[in-house]
Amino acid sequence: MIQRGYRTLNYNREKLWHVYNSPEIPATFGSKISSENKFRQAIEFLTLNEQIQSMVGVWSLGPHRMLHFHDRALVVNFSGFMDFLMKIFVDVDRDNKEKGHQFEISFVRSIKEIAKNVQRNCEIVSHDGDKKEIDCFVKLEDTLIIFELCAIERPLDFEIGRPRTIAQRCARLDKKIEQLESLVEFIDKNRLGRNYDFSEFHIIKSFVVSPFVEWIWSTEPRLWSESKKSRILSGAEAVRFIQSLT
Repeated sequence: MIQRGYRTLNYNREKLWHVYNSPEIPATFGSKISSENKFRQAIEFLTLNEQIQSMVGVWSLGPHRMLHFHDRALVVNFSGFMDFLMKIFVDVDRDNKEKGHQFEISFVRSIKEIAKNVQRNCEIVSHDGDKKEIDCFVKLEDTLIIFELCAIERPLDFEIGRPRTIAQRCARLDKKIEQLESLVEFIDKNRLGRNYDFSEFHIIKSFVVSPFVEWIWSTEPRLWSESKKSRILSGAEAVRFIQSLT
């Protein structure tokens, strides 16, 4: 199995659900998928079909899929597991709200494991009635750290350096930086509002957070913090940054 990178199982889709749902199979990450419909949707997402097959290219090394059903047999592809995880956001609609919601939940859960005063998805209202939304913020002594989350996919042609793809990605991240700067300016002018009090914080740090390590296209100060840290971080980089402060 290790040498060949795949394994063949005597399972069809129906049997796979019954095996998964049996008491002998332990729950992974704390719980199981309780809905058979959601389980089947997950399996279809992991399965190689004609549509995915038509997208496969040598230049992109994918997209990979872990499962392939053939008659009554199931072929599990282990060799492409890591590459699949790296490209799991590929072809996910950028306006897909569920994608952004799940990224936010996962990111905030990781931050809460290392910091106490963490809040997410907050609408703050100034005394004048103006409103702003904060994806996530962390309170650390006299410092307020704000995270603007960007659940952006990584297209298959990004890794080969297609100029148009990189330009579009940079433009979207730049727009997120603009939104972040507008939010920080709002908070700086309105430290005390109708439903919040940020007057105790002398320092405000702000970052855009992406699922991936991003290429920073400029040395403009607006893209870098005072400590020369990029203001566009991956989720893992953001978690390590909070760890360094706690």
